[in-house]
This record gives sequence, C-alpha cells and structure tokens, in this order.
Amino acid sequence: MADGMEGMTLKERIHSMRYPIKDKRMLFLVGCFYFSIPIIAGFGIMKFTNAFGMNDEKAKKILRKKLEENSLAQQTVSANKSQLQALLDEVAEKYHAEQRARGKTSAGDR
Repeated sequence: MADGMEGMTLKERIHSMRYPIKDKRMLFLVGCFYFSIPIIAGFGIMKFTNAFGMNDEKAKKILRKKLEENSLAQQTVSANKSQLQALLDEVAEKYHAEQRARGKTSAGDR
C-alpha cells in the first residue's frame, strides 16, 4: 500500500475516504438523494407494517373499546365540571355576601 494508508485498519480507510463533489449539479443530485432516502425508506416501512397489521375485525374491536372508554371519560369529565361549577357558585355567593355585609357596615359607620 503505497498510497499513504499503511498501518490503517479497513474501517479507518473506509471512513477516512472523502471525494469532493465539485460540480454543482452533481452536488444537487447527491443532496436530493440523501434527502429522499429517509422519505422512501419511511414509506416502505409504513407499507410493510400496514400489510402485516391488524385485520378489520381486530381493528373494529379495538376502536369500539376506545370509543366506550372515551364515552366513560366524557361522562366523568362532565360530572367533575358540574361539581366544580357548584363549588365555584357557592364560593362566589359567600364572597358576594361578605362584600354586601362589609358595604352595609362601612356605610353605617360614616
């Protein structure tokens, strides 16, 4: 090996190689290639997983279960909202009653 790479392992030789791309069009094509590889690979993986995914009956069961859980959650949320609103109304009424009582006493002291 007379090219200055004596004593280097194969891994070091492979990872130390660099080829500068001087042509602007070639640089653009290489950039497009590197940009498109993850998109194409992701699309292929998506198609592969969809092909071996759930069948329709299994998917329908899962969706029905999620819908039931969601309706139960909505009922719980609406019950909590009504309880919170009742508590807020009670606190607001107490606050307004105190304000009215202070207003009457301060006006009577004058």
